[in-house]
Amino acid sequence: MIYKQKVQTFQLHNAATKSNFIVYLFIMATFSVQLENITNAFQDVELDLSQARKYIGETLKFLITRRRKIIFMRFLKRLIMM
Repeated sequence: MIYKQKVQTFQLHNAATKSNFIVYLFIMATFSVQLENITNAFQDVELDLSQARKYIGETLKFLITRRRKIIFMRFLKRLIMM
C-alpha cells in the first residue's frame, strides 16, 4: 500500500511540475471563467432567456476571437519558418 502511494505521489509530482500541466490549467481556468455566467444563468430558478442569450453571445465572441488568434499565430509561425 505504501509503495502504491509513493508511485502515485511521484506521478502527480512529475505531472504538476511540467510546463504543459501549468499551461493546461491556465487554459482551463480561462474557459471556466467564460462559461461560468452561462452555467449560472441556466441553473437559475427563474431562467432569463435574454440574459442567457447575451452570455452565450459573449462566449461565442470570445471563442471565435481565440480561434482567429490561434490561426493567425500558426500562419505567422509558418511564414517565419519559410
